[in-house]
Amino acid sequence: MAPDINDWDISPTLDADAQWLKTCLIEDQSIFSKESLWTTKPIDEVYRAFVKHPDFGDDDFLTCSNSECARIAGYFDHRTHCESAKLP
Repeated sequence: MAPDINDWDISPTLDADAQWLKTCLIEDQSIFSKESLWTTKPIDEVYRAFVKHPDFGDDDFLTCSNSECARIAGYFDHRTHCESAKLP
């Protein structure tokens, strides 16, 4: 019998969760490619940009966050999109 909540079959969601867990957390890969994304270098770059050199400017949070992201955007290229959410 498939797991269900209120008569909804949630087995596809549980299967996707298991795939993500195995691929991303256990095998340290991406769902979208076989490339290992979280090596030491990207983590160091994120740490440097956000922790060692935070933007304490007078701008709002999203502007400061975009400024921090801009420092690392070239490093991550197509793999990471460092854009703030487009809010209505």
